[in-house]
Amino acid sequence: MSLLFETIKLNNGVFYNLEYHEKRMVNSIYNLYGIRVKFFLKEHLNDLKIPKYGLHKVKVIYDKYITEVEVTEYKKRKIDKIYTIHDENIDYQFKYLNRSCFESYRTVPSSEFLFIKNGKVTDTTFSNVAFFDGRMWVTPSTFLLNGTKRQYYIDKNVLKVADVRLTDIAKYKNISLINAMLDLEDIVIDIKNIHF
Repeated sequence: MSLLFETIKLNNGVFYNLEYHEKRMVNSIYNLYGIRVKFFLKEHLNDLKIPKYGLHKVKVIYDKYITEVEVTEYKKRKIDKIYTIHDENIDYQFKYLNRSCFESYRTVPSSEFLFIKNGKVTDTTFSNVAFFDGRMWVTPSTFLLNGTKRQYYIDKNVLKVADVRLTDIAKYKNISLINAMLDLEDIVIDIKNIHF
């Protein structure tokens, strides 16, 4: 079985959403191994030498235990276009280190892929998505992986969850790509830049 990982935002020495990452780690291990464990990410990460300034991505690799932690400087990707991909078999319900389900979709610079499964919008190769209709942000109920930032925004009533079919996309104004490193306003793309 592939190792799992969490990507945690570290900005100017502060870790973000640790409780959401811990919860997903605990749930993943229980669902995959039938074992109940506890992770104390704050204690574990504070024992490491971490950068005090700048934006960094912290990659926590684990199975039943944390096996490795990598810290790298984070640079936001520039994305101008999104292409829809129909894939009825794609499955990424756990955050596996092995991301082979995405490997055949090589990202072209400044482009990304949005997966459509059974006619419904899911995620991109590296993020959940949210759509803006001019009044509110909506995130699809049919995600591949329930991201920590997605869940945070749902809990804070920033995102409304709804079915979003491929045929619904045109009624929105913008799409946002969100993940542990990206907030709702970080990558916002005009809906006209989604190519079907």
